[in-house]
Parts: sequence; structure tokens; C-alpha cells
Amino acid sequence: MVKGLSLEEKRKRMMDHFLEKQAVFTLKELEKDMPKLKGIVSQSVKDVLQGLCDDGMIDSDKIGSGNFFWAFPSKASSLRHNKIARLKSSIEEANLSISTLGEKKRKLETQREDSDDRSNKMAKLSQLQQESSQLDVELQKYADSDPERLGKLGAASSVCKNATNRWTDNIWELLSFFKTKKPELTDNEFFKYFGLPLDLDYV
Repeated sequence: MVKGLSLEEKRKRMMDHFLEKQAVFTLKELEKDMPKLKGIVSQSVKDVLQGLCDDGMIDSDKIGSGNFFWAFPSKASSLRHNKIARLKSSIEEANLSISTLGEKKRKLETQREDSDDRSNKMAKLSQLQQESSQLDVELQKYADSDPERLGKLGAASSVCKNATNRWTDNIWELLSFFKTKKPELTDNEFFKYFGLPLDLDYV
């Protein structure tokens, strides 16, 4: 008697027995025959048989006080065809999902492509922010110096700040435009997507 069979091997051997014999069996007959013919210990016959019944691979019926079990090649063939059909359906669904995700990815990549307008706005905003910061530093240096020069620096700083804020307005308008195309887009996602600081604000 073969020992140490896996559950899957026991299921296969019992199923082979039904298909080879093409007969109707009782549990008692199987518990007697399986150890000798297929190496399945009698103590595990009932559990293996129940599993095959639960999976629809073996049919059973109660007649009087006895339970009878059978399985014929036509049933096994039908089960295999059904399983193959389910697997094919699952593969088709998976391929469709992959195709859909790929299309979404391509659309996002297309939306992310730098347009001349967006690139120019990003570059101009960065330049104005730098100039504004530099002028603020200059103002700090000359806070106690010539009032006339201080006034000129203050005016220049004001011009830069106003220009920076106008470009910041353009960025917010760009965000609004994207939200009309992609309503679920959040502010943070937009800023991260285009490499903008999350705390972008007016100066």
C-alpha cells in the first residue's frame, strides 16, 4: 500500500477508479477497494470522496438507507470543458483589464506631455520667483542705506511680485482646465504631476 499520498493525488486516483470501472459504488465498497487498488487508506476515503462530490466531479444519491456514488467519462469530459471555458473567460477578462489599464496609461502620458505654453509658464514663474527673492535680499541689505535706492529696489520688487502673482494665476487657471478634463484630479496630484511645490501660493 502506497503511503504519504497528497490530497490531490488521492483525488486523482479515486477519480481514475470511478472512470475506469464506470460503475456505482457505496462508501463501504470504496473504503474496502481504495487501499488495495489505489493506495488510499480507508480512513481518508470518505473525506476525499466528499471533496469530489462537493466539486461536482462525482455524483451521489440516497436510495433507501444507502448512499450511492458514480462518475462517468462524459461527466468528466463536460467538467473539463467547463473548466477550460472558465479559464478562457478569466484570461479574456484579464487581457481586457490589461488593455484598459494600458489605454489609461497612454492617455495620462499624453496629458503629461509638456506643451510650449505650460513649459513657458513654468520657466517664467521660476524666474520671477528667483528675481523676487533676490530683490528681497537686496532690500534687507540696504534697509538702512540710501532712501532713493531703497525706493527703486522696493518698486522693482513690487513689479516682480505682481508679475509672479500673475503667473501664479496662470498656474491656477491651468489646474482648473485640467480638472474639467479630469474631475477626480486633486490639487496635490496636479502639483506633484508637474513638479510644482505643494505649497504654491501668491507672494
